[in-house]
Amino acid sequence: MTLIAVAFHTGARDRDGWAIAVLERAQALSSARSSSAFARRLAEVAGGSPSVSTYLRWLTGRTTVPAWALLAAAQAAGTTLGELLAPPLGQAEIIARLTEMEQAIARLHTNAVPPPSEAWS
Repeated sequence: MTLIAVAFHTGARDRDGWAIAVLERAQALSSARSSSAFARRLAEVAGGSPSVSTYLRWLTGRTTVPAWALLAAAQAAGTTLGELLAPPLGQAEIIARLTEMEQAIARLHTNAVPPPSEAWS
């Protein structure tokens, strides 16, 4: 999945927003009761880093989320990075349906009969 696809699927538009969304999704999937608890779990998985304050800076976008943190977040959440980057359940189906509808509208525009005023001019 490309970075653009990840940003689209997570709903993030800015450079770091998609990474923040992945951290938030991992935290939500984990049994951690708070951001601080998840930061401590990340530190256990990663062998010492990040501190709670570093994790909070990542979540607020004040510092860039390093790639290793995304891998550690997946492990801390008991899932894979691929699962964290995948569209939420149902979103892929919605995207597919919207694509089908756009194609149908395009076909209608292509095959449309012009209004009577244009047809007789």
